[in-house]
Amino acid sequence: MGFDSLIQFHPNQSHIPENNIQKVSAIYYSPKLSWPISLYKRPLLMFDPEQIKLVHYKKFPKLFIWRKKQYNINARFGPERITAEWWLDNPQWRTGLRDYWKVETECGTRLWLFEAKGAELNGGWYIHGNFIK
Repeated sequence: MGFDSLIQFHPNQSHIPENNIQKVSAIYYSPKLSWPISLYKRPLLMFDPEQIKLVHYKKFPKLFIWRKKQYNINARFGPERITAEWWLDNPQWRTGLRDYWKVETECGTRLWLFEAKGAELNGGWYIHGNFIK
């Protein structure tokens, strides 16, 4: 373990939510005390998008299965439309345009759901994050 192994997070400007933070070496950068305020609330836990299985669907999922558990949506907030940074080739964003929704399920779980609107994964629904309480 050396000094270069110590990292800290710094804000980064990006259209892609998971790229709004960058890891930098703690030895070369001083801590950032104030971060820009985001217009949209982001999940506390973000992970690679995971496709959901739709059980009841009419324009928007009402009942779906994710990680072998069934969820019924009580409320939804959105959409927030996010598009990839076309000047960067990011394999995770080859789904093209995405419409993100914050959904609350009957069991109280709040998830970040999106619909892929084009490119390689047209029309699929995915979970991209969890708004953990």
